Amino acid sequence: MPNPRIIPKQNFHADQEVHTIYQFFTTKPGADPNYYDDYFSFFVKPSNAQRQQLKEIYRSKYGGADLVEDLKKRLPPSELATNQLFLALLDTPAFHDAKYLQKAMKGLGTDEDALIEILVTRGNIQLRQIKHAYQELYGKDLVKDIASETSGTFKALLLDLLEANRDESFRTSPEQAKIDADALYKAGEKKWGTDEAVFVKILANQNFNQLSLLFEEYQKLTKHSMEQAIKSEFSGDDCKALLSICNFVRNGIYGEVAEMLHKNIQKGVNDDTLIHLVVAHSELDLGDIADEYFKRFKVPLEQAIEKSGKSTILKRKMIKLILNIFLLTTIFSFIYCQEMEPPCEENGHSADQTTNTPIVTKKTIPPFDFIFPKRTPPPNFCHDELNEEYFDCIGLCPQYKHFRDKNCEDVAKEEQQNHITTTESLLSKKLHHLCFSLRCFPGCRCKDGLVREFYGKNATCILPEKCKDVTVTTTTEKDCNENENN
Repeated sequence: MPNPRIIPKQNFHADQEVHTIYQFFTTKPGADPNYYDDYFSFFVKPSNAQRQQLKEIYRSKYGGADLVEDLKKRLPPSELATNQLFLALLDTPAFHDAKYLQKAMKGLGTDEDALIEILVTRGNIQLRQIKHAYQELYGKDLVKDIASETSGTFKALLLDLLEANRDESFRTSPEQAKIDADALYKAGEKKWGTDEAVFVKILANQNFNQLSLLFEEYQKLTKHSMEQAIKSEFSGDDCKALLSICNFVRNGIYGEVAEMLHKNIQKGVNDDTLIHLVVAHSELDLGDIADEYFKRFKVPLEQAIEKSGKSTILKRKMIKLILNIFLLTTIFSFIYCQEMEPPCEENGHSADQTTNTPIVTKKTIPPFDFIFPKRTPPPNFCHDELNEEYFDCIGLCPQYKHFRDKNCEDVAKEEQQNHITTTESLLSKKLHHLCFSLRCFPGCRCKDGLVREFYGKNATCILPEKCKDVTVTTTTEKDCNENENN
C-alpha cells in the first residue's frame, strides 16, 4: 500500500477554514516572508481535494474572488521558488501535471525527463484527466503539441503512452514474455536496421511486471541486457526515452523518482523539478520515495535538501512537507496516549479516585524529541514548531479531557473557538486511518507508561533502565485489513 506524506486533514471544516484565511488576508496585508508558516498551515495540511473545497467556497462566499490570485498578491516576489511550491499545491493533480508538461515543451528544446516521468508513472485515468486539463488551460490539444515538439521514436513512444492503454494489472505471462523477447530481437539486433514500432508498442503498453519478465527472457535469449540492445539500436533522445522505461521497470517508480530527486539536488540548478516531484507524489507515495532515497544514498531526503543550494525558505517548507510534521506528530502522540498504562504516582501520574480517569499534567507529557524517529531527527530550524504541533496533537486526545475540563479553562476555550471535537469515535477513526494509510507500525510499551521510539521494524525503549516489564505489541497489515473490513 502506498505511503503518502499528505492525507485528508481531520476536523476539517471548509467554511471555517475559508473564514480564517479571509480574515488573515484582510488583517495582514502585504507580502511578508513571515507569513509562509501561516500559508503552510492553510494550504499544506489539508489534502488536495480539501484545498479544492477551499477554493470553491472562497469564490462563492466572497463575490467570485479567486483564492489563488489573492494569495499571489501576498507572496514575496523575492521567493519565486517557494511561491511556486504553494501555488502548485493549490492546483489539482491533473492541472499541475498539465502545467508542468507545457513548461517542459516551452522555449528551446524539451525537458525529456519531465515528459517521461509524467507519461510513464501516471495511470490511464490520470493521463486522460491531464489531456482534458491541458485543453482547458491552454485551449490546445496535448497530443498535437507533443507531436509538434518531438520527433522520431521518442515522439512515437510519448504519443503511444498518451493513448492511455497500458495494461494496469499485475498479471504476467512467461509464454508472452518469450514471444515478445523474440519479437524485439527480430525487430532490432537480428536484422539490418530497426523496427522502432515494435519496441514502442511493447514498452509503452505492457505492465511493469510483464516487462520485467520480458527483460529476463531477452537476457536468456541474447546473453545481454535489454539496455545493451537499446543502446546498440538507438541514439539521442530515442535511446534516452527507451532506457527511461527500462529504468522505471528495473528500479520501480519509487527508485527511479528517488534517482531523479538525487540528480536534481546534486546539480542544484532547477527548482522546478524538485517542486514538481515532491508535490506530484505528496499524496501518492512520497514516503516510499523518501525511504528508497535513504536506501540508495544513505542520507535522508530531507537532509539532502537541507544541505543543497536551494533557497532557505524553500528548503524549510519542502522539508516540512516531506517529513509531514503534522502527520508524524499525530501518529506518535496518539500512540503514546493509547499505550499509556494506568497512572502511577512515581511517574507523576494520578487518577480521579471516583472515576479512575487519568489526570495528566503537562510535566508528564514527554517532549517531542522522545518520539521522533532516530533516522530523521528534526532540523534545528523547525524544532519549536515540531514541539508546538506535537502538543496540539496531544490536546486532541480524550484521555486528557477530564484534566483539561477541570484545570485548563484556557485550553477548553481555545478548543471551543477552533471547534475541536474530542469524541472517542473520532480518535479511533483517526488512529485507524493513520495506521492503515502508513502501512502500519510496530510499537511497544511497558507498565510504567514510558513512551517508545518507533523506527522501522524495531521498537526500542527510550529509557531501558526504567523499563522492567516490556510488552511488545505489533500492528500488522492483517490487523489493519480486518479493521478496514469492520
